[in-house]
Amino acid sequence: IFHNMATRYYCIALACCVFAGVEVLYAQKDPIPRHVDLARKPEQENLNVFDQWIRWNNPGSLLINHLTKQAFEHYAIRDQEIARLATRNDWTTRQQLVRKKLMEIVGPFPEKTPLNPRITGVLKKDGYKVEKIIYESMPGFYVSACLFIPDGIKKKAPAVLNLIGHEQESFRAELDQVIILNLVKKGIVVLAIDPLGQGEHVQYYDPEVKFSSIGYSVVEHCYFGNQCFLSGSSSARYFLWDGIRAIDYLVTRKEVDSEKIGVTGFSGGGTVTSYLG
Repeated sequence: IFHNMATRYYCIALACCVFAGVEVLYAQKDPIPRHVDLARKPEQENLNVFDQWIRWNNPGSLLINHLTKQAFEHYAIRDQEIARLATRNDWTTRQQLVRKKLMEIVGPFPEKTPLNPRITGVLKKDGYKVEKIIYESMPGFYVSACLFIPDGIKKKAPAVLNLIGHEQESFRAELDQVIILNLVKKGIVVLAIDPLGQGEHVQYYDPEVKFSSIGYSVVEHCYFGNQCFLSGSSSARYFLWDGIRAIDYLVTRKEVDSEKIGVTGFSGGGTVTSYLG
């Protein structure tokens, strides 16, 4: 029995080694002979095959540690490449390389089709109004949004697309309202859109519980993110495309100066902002 158990643990250790890419693994190399006196003290013969396996002592972290190691190796390569950039041409070439890689990872984007925007309601506030808007970033794929328009606009005004972090209520959260209204008070038109899985843009809505059947925003992101990966796509494609089409909508508004459109975002919205740039 002990002989079989030792062999089994050794096989498990080897399997973990192959899976995680571990270079060195300490284990019992030879099977335990049948005549071993099990009454002897433990220090005379250590039967624990994982005793010196310090680096991978938490099985739950095997994969994440392996991937993190790979990520840091790529970060180091990137730092070396950035350090060599000296001229404008160097940076322009780097820009083209990064753009090409991002398009390979995230794209291809679909063709631009009619937005079919609809204003479903208007709220009059002190010093501004809010238009409730729905547009189609792709045919049949609806994005919910609100356009905040300052009072007293006499000429085309600058506009900002505000992208939201992982708050479940999206731009309706107090934190995001502070950002939006500060911009509005400066005479800027603000378009705030619901990210996928948040606000009124929940992807797995269950009418019985009146909430997502999957979970709150981050859980939904992980869920449809896995579906995208399995189909050879990326969830980033949808976040970015919703933002690109939001800018297309801003350009159509008579209140907006199409030469002065900016994007801002907090947390996850900041990530999408940098990608949109």
